[in-house]
Amino acid sequence: MMEIDIGAVAALGGVALWLAPGVWRRQGKAGGRALAALATVARLTELVAHIQQHRGMSGAWRSGDASFASRLPAKQREVEAVLAALCGDAALEEGERLPCFTAADVSGLQAQWRELLAVLGRLSPEESFQHHCRLLGEVLGWLAAVGEVRIAPVAAGAAPSDSVRKVVADLPALAECLGQARALGSAVAARGRCAPVARVRLHFLVSRATELLTRAAQGSAGAQARRPAEGFLLALRERMLLSASVDMDAATCFRLGTEAVDAVYAWLAQERAALEHALQSASAKAGSADGWAAQQQARCRS
Repeated sequence: MMEIDIGAVAALGGVALWLAPGVWRRQGKAGGRALAALATVARLTELVAHIQQHRGMSGAWRSGDASFASRLPAKQREVEAVLAALCGDAALEEGERLPCFTAADVSGLQAQWRELLAVLGRLSPEESFQHHCRLLGEVLGWLAAVGEVRIAPVAAGAAPSDSVRKVVADLPALAECLGQARALGSAVAARGRCAPVARVRLHFLVSRATELLTRAAQGSAGAQARRPAEGFLLALRERMLLSASVDMDAATCFRLGTEAVDAVYAWLAQERAALEHALQSASAKAGSADGWAAQQQARCRS
């Protein structure tokens, strides 16, 4: 029979006891950083939503619906406010070995945004759409990076496996797809006709949004978001794509699209709150374990 070296076992136990506080302390620190990153995710998501709305309003305005012009300044101020707030998040990221985005990135985005505003009145609806999409693509890239690098490693085992992906990828992709459909549909409605290129693009967006919605809404998840999203997609199909003429005005299209996008963002907020609770619980457990190990060390010394 194998003989057990009691002394060696005790020594190993002592080493584990001395090492444990450091491990749990690092886990607690990582949990705190993940929670800070989740706050960054919330701000990036807010920025995406504001730029999406501005894109839709701009498209309708540049397509001939003058009623949207008066709504643009307020939305522009909201974009500027979130961009300014992101400077603090960028400073936090710059403290990391590999930052997901930097203060220079935020300044560059601010410059691109102001350049867009300076020429917006001279852009065609298509040019406005593309300019906005480029800005959104950059912010969505930051969002995915922060989720993957700062949150996912800590959330593993503490939250459902798909929770981080839903918050930083799946639901933002669904909101962006619906947002593009809102912008393009509002422009088509303002013109009163659906050009072949716009029809092909809308067909793709409706199909893609339907696919993303089906994949994300498993079981009861997203039940409240599904109805307005499906209603908007149905309206695009029946009143714009399958109709001989465009049977919807720009204000109605924008309203239905906004209801759909807002419902997805409400769903995203619920998912983010659940993820935050899971991260807080994991961080609290790490803190409790660290405290217990410190007490045991003190007893060993005495």
